[in-house]
Amino acid sequence: MVIVIVILTIVTILELAIGISRIRTAKKRSKAKDKAKMTIGG
Repeated sequence: MVIVIVILTIVTILELAIGISRIRTAKKRSKAKDKAKMTIGG
């Protein structure tokens, strides 16, 4: 039973880490797009 709990916690932590990294990359991409728009517009 303990092993199952440990596996579940590890999986949830990994999923959270992946989600956070995806959000960060998405924010970076959006910032880069904004910069490109600024350079094109300006």
